[in-house]
Amino acid sequence: MTDWPYHTDLPLAAMADAPYWARRHIEDILPKWGAGSLVMNAQLVATELVTNGVKHSGGSMELPNVVTTGGRAVPAKSVFPKKGEGVSVRLSLSYGEGRLLIEVWDKSETPPAEQLPDFVSESGRGLFVVSAFCEKWGWYLAEGGGKVVWAEVAA
Repeated sequence: MTDWPYHTDLPLAAMADAPYWARRHIEDILPKWGAGSLVMNAQLVATELVTNGVKHSGGSMELPNVVTTGGRAVPAKSVFPKKGEGVSVRLSLSYGEGRLLIEVWDKSETPPAEQLPDFVSESGRGLFVVSAFCEKWGWYLAEGGGKVVWAEVAA
């Protein structure tokens, strides 16, 4: 399918909370498109793709240490990149005819590599999970640099 009647782009800072904001965006937009039944699978697939995008863009998936100051929990140090040093990923969603296309751009041109997960590794399951919850997935080099990893979810 090349014509998608619904489309949205969401730029995300390549930080540990990027998957959270991707999930919130999906939760908000898909019901408005009449695709509410796809929310849970789309959130799972997008979480894996965005997490990989953050890692491959040089971002960090580590949450900052938190200290309590005046009864409020605050990061022990700034979690925001300095001006001009920020890296990002971009989530794009396209929907039509009962199909949702999830695309995540990151600055790396390294191809994604699906691994067979084992029981002891803490990582390496992302694309295995993606392939289990979508019809098909793939990737391509993006114009201007980086790559796009995509997955298609059917209703």
